[in-house]
Amino acid sequence: MKWTLVALLVLTSCREAVPAEPQDAQQNPPAATSAASNAEPSKPPPEISVTRSGAEAKLLSVSTYTTGGEAITLVGSSAKLSCADIRNNTMHRQHTEHDFHFRLVVGVPIDGPHAGKPRVLETYYESSTRQGDQGAVELSRADGSVRAKLSLTLEAAGADKKPLTLEGTAVATHCGDFGTGAADRPQKGATATVQGKPFHWRGAIVEKGSSYTSITLSTSPMDCKKGAFDGDLVFGINLDPQSGETKIVSLRGRRLARQSSGSGSGLEVKIEGKVGTDPEVTITATGETKLANIGARLGGKVRALSCKK
Repeated sequence: MKWTLVALLVLTSCREAVPAEPQDAQQNPPAATSAASNAEPSKPPPEISVTRSGAEAKLLSVSTYTTGGEAITLVGSSAKLSCADIRNNTMHRQHTEHDFHFRLVVGVPIDGPHAGKPRVLETYYESSTRQGDQGAVELSRADGSVRAKLSLTLEAAGADKKPLTLEGTAVATHCGDFGTGAADRPQKGATATVQGKPFHWRGAIVEKGSSYTSITLSTSPMDCKKGAFDGDLVFGINLDPQSGETKIVSLRGRRLARQSSGSGSGLEVKIEGKVGTDPEVTITATGETKLANIGARLGGKVRALSCKK
């Protein structure tokens, strides 16, 4: 997938929910609400230029939302989509050559050469998803609106997939915070520091498989049914199911330029309770480890939901 920066995008919202300069801690994260859930999408002004395989295409709706963290998701479509349509994933596809949808996730990474600056960290177009740093976004705020200067060409896999290029100015309806669908479970007894910045876990699950006992900690709410796909930071720990020894740790999320994994050397992890039997177990995770060039330090205890395979 190839990116070319040219378009100017203006995002207006009923409240600020756009990636800002990273803070020392995730304080007062936005609560899941249904604000503006029935708001109609904005109509892009005439100066927006959309081409698909070089031919003019019509962009009829542009909207944004958040999922409990700092990252913001922008959705554009050839169909007129309301916030309820986007929340319910009702895309009104017409399955014609003129029909298209795309999704961009913009966050402020804490790692990589562009740490601290808004970047496009995930894209979805024509059933193709790409994760990782894919280009800059220049953000500015004035009078309750946010200007995002970016330019892009989206290319999907397959010979029949048509690249989509956006150039110009669009106005997006902000749909509020959709949350993740899981209950918020702040882990006040645990600490986490990644790249020298503190984060707070709001969800924790553990499940036991044949090869690993897997622990997942997320800065966004999660449970056994609602995973941690939309978290700003998601920390995974795989333990040997027999010895309890740490085998693999991973770090991903919408505040990272790339996903990382490692052996977890330096971490000590202990589970109190029976995974898969008890509804909750207590996990103690302490120590420091390195994943590629990302440093992480954990401390304290979390109460994790015990999930059955």
